[in-house]
Amino acid sequence: MQGELFDGPDPGPERTGRELDTGPVDAADPTMLDVVTPLALSPQRLLPATIDEAMEEIDALRTLQATVEARQFAITAHLAALTPTPAPEQALLPGGEGMVDLGGDGCPPVAEFAVLEIAALLHTTHQATRGQIADALSVRWRHPRMWQAVMGARLPVWQARKIAQAVRWAGLDRAQALRVDKAIAPALGALSWTRLEQLVEGEIVAADPARAAQAEERARTGRYAHVHRDETGTAGVRTVLARIATPDATQLDATLTRLATRLATTDGKDESLDERRARALGILATPERAAALLAGDTTTADRLKAPVRLYVHVNADRLGPDGVARLEGEGAVPVQSLRALLADSTVRVTGVIDHRTSEPVDAYEIPERMREQVILANPYEIFPWGSRRARHTDLDHTTPHSHGGETSPANLGPLGRTAHRAKTHAGWRCHQTRPGHWLWRTPYGRTYHVDNWGTHTPDNPTTDQHSTTELDALLHLTHPQPPAPQPPEPRRHRPNRRKRRRCGARRPGRRARTRTRTRAGRGARRRAG
Repeated sequence: MQGELFDGPDPGPERTGRELDTGPVDAADPTMLDVVTPLALSPQRLLPATIDEAMEEIDALRTLQATVEARQFAITAHLAALTPTPAPEQALLPGGEGMVDLGGDGCPPVAEFAVLEIAALLHTTHQATRGQIADALSVRWRHPRMWQAVMGARLPVWQARKIAQAVRWAGLDRAQALRVDKAIAPALGALSWTRLEQLVEGEIVAADPARAAQAEERARTGRYAHVHRDETGTAGVRTVLARIATPDATQLDATLTRLATRLATTDGKDESLDERRARALGILATPERAAALLAGDTTTADRLKAPVRLYVHVNADRLGPDGVARLEGEGAVPVQSLRALLADSTVRVTGVIDHRTSEPVDAYEIPERMREQVILANPYEIFPWGSRRARHTDLDHTTPHSHGGETSPANLGPLGRTAHRAKTHAGWRCHQTRPGHWLWRTPYGRTYHVDNWGTHTPDNPTTDQHSTTELDALLHLTHPQPPAPQPPEPRRHRPNRRKRRRCGARRPGRRARTRTRTRAGRGARRRAG
């Protein structure tokens, strides 16, 4: 939507969805963009010959990138607003589709499952797309000046998203968001992000001081203890972050130091104090073991090691020193590091579950062993570009059990709850061509092929051409077959006519017709006589 910046009260945009426009791109030379665009998109592009040409092209490419990102940002909000409202009966179904408020106060609601369709188009998860749609709607409807800065390629999309998130998460309504937008407008695209972020934080406080004071009080008195995967992605270590009361923190610090000192005298390992304190924190996970260690009873301490279940996937052909194991939920780790990783643990090896063979069952409920088979074969959800781990999802019958689908690994796949509901109620169709391969068709007719190597689109297939089975499945998804004819209802049992006559039974209708004909015959004979 194009318009002039204003100082008066904001009348608010009309929620038709049709007026969304990226506005003018006035920060770039159109001639340079016309030259750079085909070069940027050509696989055989040539490098600039001089320093001046290289600098001009970099500047033009920066503007082109900002313009493309702004256009996608705008169309994302526009597409979300264009999606039709779900049918009223959807709200009456368990798990049916409804309207959700993503952008905050003053933004139009969005059909819930429209997020899934847009996520597949963007080749990303629906969780990430949900946030992008929320930010796009928020900027569009709550920050008109910032929207113009983004559409004019003066403010990067990522900065606009962070500002919109900060305002929305602070709980500001639309009038307060407009106040923040007006205050920061002169700084958009002019200040560095560090300075702009500080300015936004101050304006959020100024827009609602009472709410900011409450948030500060919650942050000061709040308590939490979080365990995160290491930022570097290193398997075998986690980051623990906690906010606790000062007396508890002091006591924990002293206990860690005591345990670290005891470990220095019992283990004999060449470790720093910080390394031993980190090990001591892990030992505190089993209080009885920590007490035994502090008392000097190392035998009991070793016996009290808490059992922990870890799933380590190792290829039998890669058990050498250069082999790589995969620790489920963590990542890759060298095989030679497994000994160090499990050195302080009691290891119990269980039998390998072969997920290639399994006997189907008649019941809808999935046996625990079969569930484990499916999860090991498909560690992530099988929705296009899904990233949710299979252990935290539903196991979906690809062909519904009520339609004859059997309960077996060949007809099961992990799906997150939102994707599961969309498949059940919103027209997402799925067919498992063979174990581990799924063909999806969206309500708007787009198709995706999902396997353990990821999601593949028709322009990026896994092979040069689809197999016959996949083509048949694709044809089935695109042109669904008519429902199979229902068997005729069984005829009512009727007694044998001879038996009825033998018993003296007569049908009332026939008896009446016989009497009528008999009386008519008698009358005719009398008139003739």
